[in-house]
Amino acid sequence: LNKMRVPKGFWGAKKLRFKLRYWRKTAIQNKVEEMAHYVGMRISRVKPRNTSALAYDGTGKVERNHKKDLATFTTGKVYHADLSASYNIAARY
Repeated sequence: LNKMRVPKGFWGAKKLRFKLRYWRKTAIQNKVEEMAHYVGMRISRVKPRNTSALAYDGTGKVERNHKKDLATFTTGKVYHADLSASYNIAARY
């Protein structure tokens, strides 16, 4: 792998944007799909819309805390937002 050079004077979010400019997300997904089919696995592409914004138990939208890691459901239950999103993905696919 080639180490990506970032020009001097870039730091923080600008540096990250510069590094991600040439990141080929679709090419990586296609390669993983090809490898999975080669070994006989089935895959599904996940539509990310509302996976972490909706409660997995069907009670509607969730409220997020200031760090965006905890989701409070309308019933008052508090779960990790990524856990709720993974349950939503599992229910859809």
